Amino acid sequence: MAIDLSVLDEPESSIDLSVLDTQPEIDLSVLDSDDPTIGEIGTGLAAEVAIGEGAKYTGALAGASIAGPAGALGGYIVGGISGGITGSIAAQRIEGRDDISWGRVVADSLINLIPGGLGKAGKGAKILPRLAKGGAIRGTEGAVIATVGGQVEKGREE
Repeated sequence: MAIDLSVLDEPESSIDLSVLDTQPEIDLSVLDSDDPTIGEIGTGLAAEVAIGEGAKYTGALAGASIAGPAGALGGYIVGGISGGITGSIAAQRIEGRDDISWGRVVADSLINLIPGGLGKAGKGAKILPRLAKGGAIRGTEGAVIATVGGQVEKGREE
């Protein structure tokens, strides 16, 4: 009795495996973007907030020490606008932007005049309960502010 070992011979297959011999072309150009990274945006935002809020409240304190409540208001406005300008320019430089968006500077300066400072480091523990209660309201306000700020920036750039 003979054993048929022909099944062990090379299979007669019609599968074309030549596609495995080619190198896939991967487009890595998306990695060479001039857009700022999330880290750069975050650092720029932190700098913008720190500079803007610092200048606003320093101006208010200086104005109050010179001329009382009226001076505090004047110092708040001057500090808010100058801090908004300085903070916006600093943020754009940190983000690696070559050209300053003056529309963004105007929008950021106007937004910096809004009192509150939600999420500021010094008030974190005190603000948390208020944030929980007013989350929906603040979200709506943020959407409106962002929309208006974007329109001001767009209008200024055109």
